[in-house]
Amino acid sequence: MNTTRLGRQLLYGFAWWVVGLSIVPFGRLSVRGRRHVPKGQATLMVVNHVNLFDPVYVYWASLRRLHGVGTDAALRVPVLGALIPWLSVIPFAKGMKDRAAMAEIDRRIKEGAAVLIFPEGNRSWTGRMNPVGAGIGRLAKRLGVPVSFGRFRTGHLQWPRWATYPRFMSVQLEFTEPDTYPEEMDAEEITADIIRRIGIQPEEVSAPRLSWGFRLASGLPDFLWACPSCFSLSGIELVRGASHAVACSGCGARWRLDLSCRMHSERDGIDDTLVDAAYHGILAHFGDEPVADRARFEQDGVLLECPTAQVALVERGVRTARPLGAGALQLTNDRLRLSDGSMDVRLADIKAVLIQLGGHLQVRTADQVYDLTTPGQSKHMWQYFLRRHLRRVRAEVAASAAGADAPRPPPPG
Repeated sequence: MNTTRLGRQLLYGFAWWVVGLSIVPFGRLSVRGRRHVPKGQATLMVVNHVNLFDPVYVYWASLRRLHGVGTDAALRVPVLGALIPWLSVIPFAKGMKDRAAMAEIDRRIKEGAAVLIFPEGNRSWTGRMNPVGAGIGRLAKRLGVPVSFGRFRTGHLQWPRWATYPRFMSVQLEFTEPDTYPEEMDAEEITADIIRRIGIQPEEVSAPRLSWGFRLASGLPDFLWACPSCFSLSGIELVRGASHAVACSGCGARWRLDLSCRMHSERDGIDDTLVDAAYHGILAHFGDEPVADRARFEQDGVLLECPTAQVALVERGVRTARPLGAGALQLTNDRLRLSDGSMDVRLADIKAVLIQLGGHLQVRTADQVYDLTTPGQSKHMWQYFLRRHLRRVRAEVAASAAGADAPRPPPPG
């Protein structure tokens, strides 16, 4: 055994004990079905991603060394970034086709490793799974090894991704029996089965007994970027002096949040709701092609604008983003641009729009990664607008390409 491999195993073992004595007691982790985790053979482990501590919970609970696939943004986190390669983590560029990461997954599987993947790519905001593409199905099919399953039930309630502060409650993790998918099963079918096995329905989950928390509504106004009742883009605000409550200054709606992320109405005529339902209600209201101000859009084609935005460039291997420019950030039908001219990107050239570690909103092209700061405006709103119009542009490009490739009718006569 070479020195590097021995060092990694020793560090992994040390980290396991540190997690067991610190983070696991904090999360009051409850584990079921540990016997279902395959021992001594290659396996692809898939788990829903609902909590900041999910990777360490799974690492600790599985009782075997896991090789996790994680965002390359973690490499820029002080201390953690230096430790990641030593903890058997495979960095992956989110939203991009990272062939180097895929080759590394193949190599470790061939060595008999257990590779841990969160198929959503990002933590869920409400417990409901983020969209999962057929890529995880293709990977499982290509590797041809047993797939093992893990499901967090209450992790999204312990520290919701949108919340400023954690809650103190038991995190429940369940491992279920692994499966090997037959060759005749296609990638889409495999993906659908994985989602079924690891997903949860937030409305069916309640906070366990002996749970408590403080400032439960802190962070919610940035996530619910429009009022769930009147859909005003001014959104909702924290109620001063009531750390569990939010209200809309436009329509007067007011809700009190509980530990199960349920919003209890405190105004007549306004319904109770769940944070998950409120969020998806906002998305449904604004539709697939959202516009912030219809009159403004008809006048100058601006779909969304932040008057005082800042943009920085994120460079691979560099921990601090380099400031690029500042000014009015405008989204139009085909471009994302900054008024000082330092950034002007065609939507057709954007590969991914992500909210990374630390709440950073990033736009990725084939050549650049832009970090966007939108003071006074929700990064969730910007992500939604960008993703929806990016989808529209891609559909238009695909339709145009299909039209160009279609056989032309013969000339008359």
